[in-house]
Amino acid sequence: MWLWILVGFVVLILVASFVLLLLVPPTPGINVTGITITSSDNVCGLNGATSSGFTANPGSVVDLAFSVSGNTTSSGGTANCTITAVTSATSGFLVSGTNTPLHIPTNANETLEFNVTCPNADYSGTLTLSFT
Repeated sequence: MWLWILVGFVVLILVASFVLLLLVPPTPGINVTGITITSSDNVCGLNGATSSGFTANPGSVVDLAFSVSGNTTSSGGTANCTITAVTSATSGFLVSGTNTPLHIPTNANETLEFNVTCPNADYSGTLTLSFT
């Protein structure tokens, strides 16, 4: 008799655990839906540029890379430009490990690489980066 009570108790705990897992939503983590670039001086013509987003766990570090070409001139050509810094304009995100200053010659493409440390709390939305 005690054996059946014990088996019933174990089954009850397993069923309750399963139901609890179904009722508690998973943590969404970090869901950056897009990356927007702002630049007060429109360095390399990047002001208003966008990029696709990423997903990550809270507190994790994400490696990002942007392909950048020379600054577009009013005549449609390109000119030399230099990116001196990248910072986060979105609260909770931290930019580090940038390969700046990045000198970009006329009509050339360079890759700007940096790390973004995500906040420790869940986030869903756009990440805004400021380039100078």
